[in-house]
Amino acid sequence: SLFKSGNNVKIKYFEKQSLNNASIIDLPYVHQVYDTPGSGGYSSCAPTAAIMVLAYYNILPKWEIVNNYYGNTNYWGSYVMEKYMFNGNNFTLQSSGYYGGYGYMWNGGSPNSKMKGYYEKHGMTASQKWNVNWNTTIAEVNKNKPYTMCVWLTGSGHLIVTIGKIEGKHSLIFNDPYGNKNTPGYPSYDGAGAIYDWPGYNHGHIHLNDGNTSEMSIPWCISTSFNPVAPADTIVDDLHFNTGFYLKTTSPAKMSYWRDVKGGYNNHYWWTYSENSSADICYAKWTPNLENSGLNEVFVYIPAITNPATKVLYNIHSVCYDSTVIIDQSINGNYWVSLGEHYFNNDGSTYVKLGDKTGIDGEKIVFDAVKWESRKINYEFSANKKNGNEPFTTKFSANSTYLPQYASWLWEFGDGDTSTAQNPTHIYKKEGNYTVSLKISYGNNSFDTTAINFITVESPIIGDFDLVSPKKDTVIQNSNVLLNWNSAGNDISEYLVYIDETSDFSQITPISVDTNYCNVDSLKENTEYFWKVLAVTNGNDTLSSTIWYFNVNLENDLPSQFSLISPNNNDILTFLTPTFEWEKSHDLDINDTITYNLLLKREEDNYISFGITDTTVIELTDSLIDNSIYSWKVEANDKYGGKTMSNEYLLVINQFSDYPNACTPLFPLDSSVIIDTRFVEFDWSESVDVDPNDELSYYLFCWDENGKYHINKKLYETEYNEKELPNNKKYYWLVRTRDKTNRSVLSDTFSFSIAIPSGVTDNIPKVFSLLQNYPNPFNPITTINYAIPQKEFVTLKIYNINGQLIETLVSEYQIADNYSIKFDANDLPSGIYFYQIKAGSYYDCKKLVLMK
Repeated sequence: SLFKSGNNVKIKYFEKQSLNNASIIDLPYVHQVYDTPGSGGYSSCAPTAAIMVLAYYNILPKWEIVNNYYGNTNYWGSYVMEKYMFNGNNFTLQSSGYYGGYGYMWNGGSPNSKMKGYYEKHGMTASQKWNVNWNTTIAEVNKNKPYTMCVWLTGSGHLIVTIGKIEGKHSLIFNDPYGNKNTPGYPSYDGAGAIYDWPGYNHGHIHLNDGNTSEMSIPWCISTSFNPVAPADTIVDDLHFNTGFYLKTTSPAKMSYWRDVKGGYNNHYWWTYSENSSADICYAKWTPNLENSGLNEVFVYIPAITNPATKVLYNIHSVCYDSTVIIDQSINGNYWVSLGEHYFNNDGSTYVKLGDKTGIDGEKIVFDAVKWESRKINYEFSANKKNGNEPFTTKFSANSTYLPQYASWLWEFGDGDTSTAQNPTHIYKKEGNYTVSLKISYGNNSFDTTAINFITVESPIIGDFDLVSPKKDTVIQNSNVLLNWNSAGNDISEYLVYIDETSDFSQITPISVDTNYCNVDSLKENTEYFWKVLAVTNGNDTLSSTIWYFNVNLENDLPSQFSLISPNNNDILTFLTPTFEWEKSHDLDINDTITYNLLLKREEDNYISFGITDTTVIELTDSLIDNSIYSWKVEANDKYGGKTMSNEYLLVINQFSDYPNACTPLFPLDSSVIIDTRFVEFDWSESVDVDPNDELSYYLFCWDENGKYHINKKLYETEYNEKELPNNKKYYWLVRTRDKTNRSVLSDTFSFSIAIPSGVTDNIPKVFSLLQNYPNPFNPITTINYAIPQKEFVTLKIYNINGQLIETLVSEYQIADNYSIKFDANDLPSGIYFYQIKAGSYYDCKKLVLMK
């Protein structure tokens, strides 16, 4: 903690509170500032505190709004002051122009009479007690449930939620909707986990009755309890908020767009109107909690409703693909309806989604429970032929009962070759018994099936006459080849030449020749060919050669393009020996091989090679350097000198998140006195963080000698001068530097005084102005005066009468002040000119006359 004091404590800022001796529950934090778009203002702390309790019990669905102040996502704040419906209740009462919890608690009453009922209307039990002492409070806190307390942190009473205690002290931990009163700038945005002391005790924190020190007890408190629906599993109900069921509302719709009804499955369902639009305005998602990944038949429960939608589009986001099932809800009231069989993961990545886009306006779409029923999958395969002589060609087929279009396949044929085709053709070139296996993958799930000694290949047929060339398993570098064989004898009427890309030959027409050779042209590059010859005798007997094969390779092909896999581009790793992985590269050249070379460099250094490997994974054994940015890529090389380079990824090594260094206050100087302006220019040095790619922000705090804060500003620059401070006061100021992981450090604290003498006016202008130049007409020098009331980027330019730019006198950021600048027109002819100023949104232009 940091304490700055004169006669009284000026700051109590707890930069980091150790909670090792504390018990605390995880309560979602909602800030009292109603920061949804277009709201502009503060809400009551009472409904804000209540919404945090409802969010803790998962009673309300998330209502996602981007926070205007910080840009973060606010999940429950809109319930505080906007209309919504839940549990058969419409929270549409209005108070001061607002609705939701605010309208309910302040319409015809106040929170002390309405808050208990607000909890009960959401299905909770609530008990309210008055003038609560420490023993009663700590008994409730020990139940490990959020405890709503009305305290005197402000003069009018203030609602906060207790989330824990610090053992051995009379100190409690809260979510304070108004911020943390221990830190500068209350109200602020740091009320999650605020620590306050019980009245009458001092453990270094603001005490709970800080606004009314005569009170030693707490005005009133509300304890709550709630019995949620059973956890989501194979049935996801529309009440499983944030644990399986999700409602989404996008502009222009509000949460009141969703209507809830007591009926349907588990006596509750939602409905909304269908939209003739190109995209969903609102939608719901059901995500199951399955014991195992697998094939499931999906059912949706559709309650009966008037004017039901006739074309509802259920989107099934399964492992392998997205599919849409169209259901007519008008003929399916009060029934479970099947959406078909689909493969779902048990990791929360697969779900059912239903939106309001149907192509028809004004019908009612209902959203209720969804259930999953497991179905068995048989993984089998077959072959059109299972035995024959070498070389033996066979075609495999995958015969699984579930074969989605986007599944992947990996066949292992037992001879070292593999295939990723669904129904591949394979050629065995050696005799033996072969065990075949097939792996079918759906996303991250895979299933194996194996057949032992499934294929039997016998020795090749001994020919009646011999083949001569090209020799068996040779490589030729021409697109034509001369096939040659020994004569089969004198009694031959013709030779039938068979040549194909497999050894089956059943689907081709042979070439007839009357010689013992045959020229074949138009052979395809990177193709293996099989060939044999039949000799037909004059008596129509047939003699056969054996089968040989050769490869065509006209030129060397480069390894195929491939991509890096992990670490992904711009990944931030907290360990120093990462594992690098990339896709496999392929080479079209028959019998070619590929090796890989991992290249790695640190920032501006040269690439370092990690050696040649035939695998696509390398795990480093030497540690990389912390707080560094590396580049990495992989080179694929074939055995003929061909090279292909992968894409390049960046990798950030950041083992620990380091604190930034504290900045140094520069101006106003410590103990200085300012006598000429109340728009003080604050300047400080830039902070540095050794963590790569970290982002720093600055928080400027300035308070007077009475402890009142005048500046509490988040900034990204190292200067600020946009706040007018009162005269004749002493001030203190400091800057907190924060990185994107919320680690922060404080600068030293400087003091200064503003003491503008009586009768001396502040020389900082109140408005923008551009004065007439003097003298005018002039020869050849004139003076231009202008005033800037706040820091802006200023341009002052001279134009001739034709609108041509003559000179730019000013082009820079300028602080608030009065300015005077000389214009020398010695090189210009007599005539009329114009001078134009732009400063932010301010613009003005005046005429000047040069007369020589």
